[in-house]
Amino acid sequence: MRTRRAPSLLALGAATALALAACASGGSTAGPSGSSGSGPADGTPTATASSAPPSSASPSTSPTAGGDDDGVEPTASPLPADDPTDDQPFPADLAPDLQEAGGDARLGLTGIRVGLGEGYERVVLDLEGTGQPGWDAQYRTTGPAQEGSGDPVEVDGDAVLWVTVTGLAYPGDGVTDVTAAPRTDPEGTEVVEEVVYDGVFEGQAQVWIGLDEQRPFRVFRLEDPARVVIDVVGTDG
Repeated sequence: MRTRRAPSLLALGAATALALAACASGGSTAGPSGSSGSGPADGTPTATASSAPPSSASPSTSPTAGGDDDGVEPTASPLPADDPTDDQPFPADLAPDLQEAGGDARLGLTGIRVGLGEGYERVVLDLEGTGQPGWDAQYRTTGPAQEGSGDPVEVDGDAVLWVTVTGLAYPGDGVTDVTAAPRTDPEGTEVVEEVVYDGVFEGQAQVWIGLDEQRPFRVFRLEDPARVVIDVVGTDG
């Protein structure tokens, strides 16, 4: 902001002295009362106020989260460039969501986290290795079952979202020895009741997300580090 200062008394006094000297050197006397003049009657110079140009306020910008944030730690995160609809926080539906793995993917699933967003709940699958993961996420009419054996798997919730993650390698097979916990019980959620991980089988892993009911969802991936993110529309979405 530019601050304007009032004229100093010294400058005002100097201007007055110059005006008196000019009158004395001219030897003229004041005219009759009927004479008119354009200046003020007391001969004091009048300061002309100049208006300062309007200041243009620079727009305030909000800091954006970097590419390695996913909305769980911390909560705020960059999401794909989608416009929300009137009744939910992002475009989502009940249809299957499929994406192929890429870049000769060899990844290990090292962790599972659950967080809250505005109008949705988020499950993050942390990965380590090379390439880009793929997935097949959908609701199925059959209950969860282990790959290979077909044994049933118990998952809390009235609905189960199946997420098959592809592009994986066995733990310790040149990728990582760290593996995610088999069961994750989130705190403070209303939609996600449990997440169950069944390990790697033939380059893919089954992850079951137990929900209170079938809800619209979307899946996308983030990089550096690699993650698969599942957003499920919440109770206030």
